[in-house]
Amino acid sequence: FNQVVIFVKSVPRCTALCKLLTEQNFPAVEIHRGMPQEERLARYKEFKEFQTRILVATNLFGRGMDIERVNIVFNYDMPEDSD
Repeated sequence: FNQVVIFVKSVPRCTALCKLLTEQNFPAVEIHRGMPQEERLARYKEFKEFQTRILVATNLFGRGMDIERVNIVFNYDMPEDSD
């Protein structure tokens, strides 16, 4: 794989999954609303510049995101309704 984005439904899930991945030596970073905007932008830039291969993010972050090297996207949590 080139790069992977994993969407989760909550900040705690985002943090826990990223921690699990990094403990298993996967090159992962997290992005969510619980971190300062400057840090979110720095991590996004790091991912976009292919310095990191796995991005764990809350669903809100994914809107409008376009990264050309991403070839796998996971929705880790199932939606609560079918809409």
